Amino acid sequence: MLRAVGTQRAMCPSHFTCTRSRRCMVGAISWGVFWAAVVLESHTSGATSLWGCESQPDFPTEVVTSVGYEAASHTEEPLDYGVTDEVEWALYDDGALVISGEGRMDNCVWDYDAQAVKQPWSGHRDIITSIIVEDGVRNIGENAFRSCGGATTITIGKDVLAIGWCGLEGCGSLESIRVSEESRRFRAVDGVLFNKEMTILVHYPSSKPGKEYTVPDGVEEAWKFSFADFEEIRFPSSVTQLRSSAFEGCDNIESIELPINLEMIPSTLFWGSDNLASVTIPASVKTIEETVFLGCDALKDIYYLGTKEQWNQIEIDEDNRELFAATIHYASS
Repeated sequence: MLRAVGTQRAMCPSHFTCTRSRRCMVGAISWGVFWAAVVLESHTSGATSLWGCESQPDFPTEVVTSVGYEAASHTEEPLDYGVTDEVEWALYDDGALVISGEGRMDNCVWDYDAQAVKQPWSGHRDIITSIIVEDGVRNIGENAFRSCGGATTITIGKDVLAIGWCGLEGCGSLESIRVSEESRRFRAVDGVLFNKEMTILVHYPSSKPGKEYTVPDGVEEAWKFSFADFEEIRFPSSVTQLRSSAFEGCDNIESIELPINLEMIPSTLFWGSDNLASVTIPASVKTIEETVFLGCDALKDIYYLGTKEQWNQIEIDEDNRELFAATIHYASS
């Protein structure tokens, strides 16, 4: 199944298995645009192209001499280390996982039999408390840090140009993301990861302190808030797109107002947000995809900012049991 992503398209897998058992579901979801559109599957040749690029970019070949951040303080022997084709990794006794070298990280593969991701540092995930990707490393591979549940900070060097599918997924203790000020592709503001132009909110750390968050004005797309601890989120009028599963597992949200200029509510947007009771939907919405409120059994009220006639004009996928069971309140008759 193909769905448009701006001027690009993403190849959607027919099934997906999540690392958290209560979120697992196979075969029931036809994924729209998953957040991992940071790496897109080409709709023409099947070749992988990197987010933000029309085609695979030519990575710079010059020698990078700067060293990454906290990594410079690690002069002791690592607890464990390894080397891949182009980069190397080291784990230190303070829990820091450091990725260094000059080149690309390999992708890590999800093992469906073991229901776990295979990473070079898989055996140490329970003691990793911080992740540092040094200058010189050109990407974060698919599933690279998935399920590193104890990591509280991730530092991204200036040469990272792409983040692979589920590269930061499942970091349940993550409080802050840091990015080199010299990065050409990303930036971090108050611990939240954005693209350089601040038009896309790429990743909100699950355990970022604070019970409310306001998306900065000028952001047009919001991708990932999964399992975030906040209770309230506010959107500026500039936001026009949300990504599938953006609010997966956000159990602290009881009520939310969707962006006032949103046109499509994507599939599985609130998957497993157990305490979500009410949602305000703007009159701008034209399409509601499948299983938007999957597992949201507390959902009772939908407040629609348009008329009943306008609501009836919305293209709503029939696979929305929780939505159809809720009471629809219209702004006017």
